[in-house]
Amino acid sequence: MPRPKKGQPNKSEFIRNHPNLSAGEVVAKAKEEGLTIDATLVYKVRGREAAKGKANPKRVNDLLKRALDAV
Repeated sequence: MPRPKKGQPNKSEFIRNHPNLSAGEVVAKAKEEGLTIDATLVYKVRGREAAKGKANPKRVNDLLKRALDAV
C-alpha cells in the first residue's frame, strides 16, 4: 500500500480526528477526501483507543490483593 502524501493524514489518524461521527459517516467523509476506509477499520481503531485507557481488571485485583496481604 502506498504511503500517504505529506500533509495528508493516514487512515487511523483520519478516524481518530472524527470521533463524533458514526462508522458509516467516517467512511463517507473519507471517500470524499480520497481515502478508502472500511467500517471494520473504524471499529478496530476506536476499539484500540478505548482499550488503551482501561486497566486489566484481573491484574488490578491481583495487585490489590497482594497489597492488602502485605499490610
